[in-house]
Amino acid sequence: MEKILSKELLLQNLNSTNLFVVKNCMLRIFDELLKGNQGLLSMQDIIFSQKSELRPEEFFKNLGLYFVEDTQRNAKKWDNFFNVLEQRRGYISICRLIVLDMYLSDKLNKQEKHRCCFWLNNHCQLGNHQELILKMLSYPEDGKLLLLANKYIAQEYSLSKQELDKICSLPLKASRKLDAYSLFIKQRNPKYDFAILSVLLQDLLNPSKSINLEEKERIWAQVVFLLQNNPLNEINNDLSINIDTFGKMYQEKKMTTDTYLDILDVYAEQIAFNITCLQKILNGYYQVLMVENQQSKLPRIKESLFSLLDMKNPSISDQVLSMMLKLMSTQKEEEQFKLYYLPEFVATVYKHAISIKKVKVSVMKYCLKVDENLFLLLLGKNIEGDIKSMLKEVVYDYPQLWEDCVESMFSGTLRNPLPIIKMIAELYEACRDEEVQTKLGKTIEKLLNNLPEKENVVANSDEDLTFMYGNEGLKVIADNYLSQAQEAMANYLIG
Repeated sequence: MEKILSKELLLQNLNSTNLFVVKNCMLRIFDELLKGNQGLLSMQDIIFSQKSELRPEEFFKNLGLYFVEDTQRNAKKWDNFFNVLEQRRGYISICRLIVLDMYLSDKLNKQEKHRCCFWLNNHCQLGNHQELILKMLSYPEDGKLLLLANKYIAQEYSLSKQELDKICSLPLKASRKLDAYSLFIKQRNPKYDFAILSVLLQDLLNPSKSINLEEKERIWAQVVFLLQNNPLNEINNDLSINIDTFGKMYQEKKMTTDTYLDILDVYAEQIAFNITCLQKILNGYYQVLMVENQQSKLPRIKESLFSLLDMKNPSISDQVLSMMLKLMSTQKEEEQFKLYYLPEFVATVYKHAISIKKVKVSVMKYCLKVDENLFLLLLGKNIEGDIKSMLKEVVYDYPQLWEDCVESMFSGTLRNPLPIIKMIAELYEACRDEEVQTKLGKTIEKLLNNLPEKENVVANSDEDLTFMYGNEGLKVIADNYLSQAQEAMANYLIG
């Protein structure tokens, strides 16, 4: 009977309006609670009513302080202490903070701190842990707390920008920083992704940061993942991070070749929204493969180029095929390339040649070295650049192609013959090889005879054919053409 009265008296005093009585009573209650089953009361007996002067936060906080000051702590008391906290699940979020404060206290030994960590690790059920996480992250030098913070972050329904900012501010060498980033990245929040990407690149670019190889590989893996899963045009607009940023970092040897190719591939995959990056992507591939001669990277670069062609976008195809032809012309004598890659490259170029709208003269010259039939096929496209230099190369170095070359230039195109005639006339004037000059002269005659609207050409010959009157041979060709044209026109009128 005395035990029941003592229990009731303790509970009455705990709910007293006299704070002095409440505080003294709490100490006695703490003693009883820490006795476990031998105590006068348990946590289940205590109710924190709205009328009471005592709040749960204050009660548990004082319990933690009292326990830390107890010089008679032993394993049994620790079990009883944690059992007290676990008896009131509704206040577990308060208790977590209490246990964390105890862990941070300098009055616990290493073994006791481990007990606190172990308990926090086992009580991270879903809930609002923001205050607890932020506090854990305030001690970046403590690896155990960072592990715990990551585990609590993983339990959150929604992570806060404040928590992310705290993690971003941690020193780079914090062992669990990248793990924490991974948890935020899983939230699929672009604002979080951009913040993480910005900090990661700052760390990589900062010369004062000491990053070991393993850390660098993990950082770059996260960077590539973030690029893959976010719009690159928005990253460029919001963070001023673009393909030039990564190209410069590669030149400065801040990333491996494989990482650089991963990034180029990401830009290639999103090329529809970043079409202006295409040439820089291709330049990157070419640098790795040809400038640095990393032939082992050819299979993956080949797949990227073929994927770009499969988009069937003329603007993309033009540049990609140009790069492929350039590559083929310089590699075609390499035994491995000739045996394993050249046939597939040629077949792919043929397959997509129909989609080409424009082709540069430099590319045509590469093509000339790779496949003569392909060269003739592409002559009907819109050719940009110094066409005369291309004609000169054909007539001197590939004379067997000359007639087909001239014919193909007007196949499937509305190209004006007069500018081409003028180019050939300039080659004729500069030519010192009689055989070649004769061939050029016959071509000029053929093209003149196929000019449409002869009456206009005859009428405007002083203007249209003036370029032919500075050379005796060309003048003869022009005069013969005009004479025959006038005769034909007269016969037509008479007839």
